[in-house]
Amino acid sequence: MTLLTKNDSTVTGLWLNVPDYDAPTQLAKPNERNFTHVDCVLTVPSGVLYPMCGMNLAFDRSLIGPAMWFGLMGEGQPLGRYDDMWAGWCSKVVCDHLGLGVKTGKPYVWHSKASDPLVNLEKEFKGIMWQEHMVAFFRSVEFPKEATTAAGAYAALASALRRSALPEIDPYFLRVADGMETWLECWRELNPEMAAAAAAEQGKKRAPRVFLSGEERASASARGPAAAAASCPSCPRPRPRPCSSSSSVSAPAAPAPAPAPSESDDDGDEGQQENTAPFTPQILSSSSRPLQLAGKGRATAAAAEEEIAGLFSKATV
Repeated sequence: MTLLTKNDSTVTGLWLNVPDYDAPTQLAKPNERNFTHVDCVLTVPSGVLYPMCGMNLAFDRSLIGPAMWFGLMGEGQPLGRYDDMWAGWCSKVVCDHLGLGVKTGKPYVWHSKASDPLVNLEKEFKGIMWQEHMVAFFRSVEFPKEATTAAGAYAALASALRRSALPEIDPYFLRVADGMETWLECWRELNPEMAAAAAAEQGKKRAPRVFLSGEERASASARGPAAAAASCPSCPRPRPRPCSSSSSVSAPAAPAPAPAPSESDDDGDEGQQENTAPFTPQILSSSSRPLQLAGKGRATAAAAEEEIAGLFSKATV
């Protein structure tokens, strides 16, 4: 079981047997299989994007549902197999803005369909060419202070997409922005109670999370712990260095429990082959307590990598 807190919005589980690779990696590693079960749950650090997969996914609709649209893909569109990736990038930056947690790790599912890498390559080609531009957009997006709900932040994200450089690469991204806004309209119409609760929450005008630049952190640290704490309003008490706490973000009064993750075929690709390799998992860690790599939003990507490396260095296969 994956342990969640009231501010955790999304869980992306993993899989055993056939890896879910992009087409170039599929071609490079056609026979690779995973039979190693790592008994842990990690928090994806704030400010870090990740490749969300829709095959083993659960999310809290009351927290992040308005931002979980799987993109404009498929027949008639210039790319495919990026629908869950797009939803993952959108929902992650919204979660970071609102101070919501995103976890990955357990539970695992058994993935036995090896899709055709050549068919996948045709679908992914433009996505691979555009990916660095898409990632740059999500890393640079800034949300207005008024965007204090998932719906509000998602609307701001669609507006930012229209103003970004992506539509200059291909008009497809203007259609994506249209789709995001249409999805949001449908969400509000079909979930009136959640929309009303979000509007009420927005009326509280919660304080936004505060992030300091490197120069600001250095300046505050030079003045001492008290000055560092004073420069970070989210902190309840003086600390040795400034940080940004998620405590300033209020959770909904009665958040709905996250649904249990389930497996589904993410792309329906042709040429899928059933793999019947025996399941012999190897447990790397028996700890039932999830690893909190981004406790209260203070971890960085470097800290996450360091703790993951420590976990595996102590493990025995």
